[in-house]
Amino acid sequence: MFALFRSIVVLLSVVSVLLMSGCQVRDTSLAPGALAPELKLTSLSDTSEHHLADFRGKFVVLNFLASWCAPCSEEMPSLQRLHEKLVPLGGSVVAVGVDDNLVGLREFKEKHQISFPFLVDSKGLSTKKYRLSGFPETFLLTQGGRLALFIDPLTSQPELKFVGPREWDTPEMLALIQQSVTARQ
Repeated sequence: MFALFRSIVVLLSVVSVLLMSGCQVRDTSLAPGALAPELKLTSLSDTSEHHLADFRGKFVVLNFLASWCAPCSEEMPSLQRLHEKLVPLGGSVVAVGVDDNLVGLREFKEKHQISFPFLVDSKGLSTKKYRLSGFPETFLLTQGGRLALFIDPLTSQPELKFVGPREWDTPEMLALIQQSVTARQ
């Protein structure tokens, strides 16, 4: 019993020292209902700085892509149509180009006539924060900026992210998105 008490005291002491020294202790896990990892990125349109937290108050379909990615290009028209359906419902698609080829990303955006926010992560920080394994990968965020859990129609399994291209603007997908982002605010 004394050993357990001593371990708890030591743990609390370490946390206290870290907090007093200015270190932040954060949970960076990707778990359903957790706050989405923060990103500070540049807009492809006007090079202004944006934080993912800027989109709180809207539910977000957060899509990670690369300019050279053929499946990303394949799904982009349906993401644009989805965005147009989400805006009146209080939602948005947000694209994050994880690519250091700004010319390629601009050409990608122009080719697909993207009107939703398109941010650039040329340093690839989101790859680690969101544990990306390829492109495209897409997360659903609630209005409170939390990661939504959903049943993937392709696998019938609960998932935290969509892997691979999808047809985003179908009535079934729109219903799935609405249900997932409102289930847990």
